[in-house]
Amino acid sequence: MTKNEFAQRVAIALVGNPKVTDYVNFNYSEITRKADMLADFFEEKSENGTFDVSSPETVICEAINDLQEELEREFDIKNNIQ
Repeated sequence: MTKNEFAQRVAIALVGNPKVTDYVNFNYSEITRKADMLADFFEEKSENGTFDVSSPETVICEAINDLQEELEREFDIKNNIQ
């Protein structure tokens, strides 16, 4: 897994955690900053290995946008909003 993939997964986990943010209103830059900080920490302190460098970079904001759209769609379906 690359560092960017790790940060992307962290960002998705943060967005999906109601203790961190609600499903509709959240700050993209704050989520990505936290995810990047955790990836940096893992890279510096990990005894479990290093990140791969062979995969292409992923765009975290696009993944968060996709997740937000899906969560809003699920919310609308659950609450019968059209």
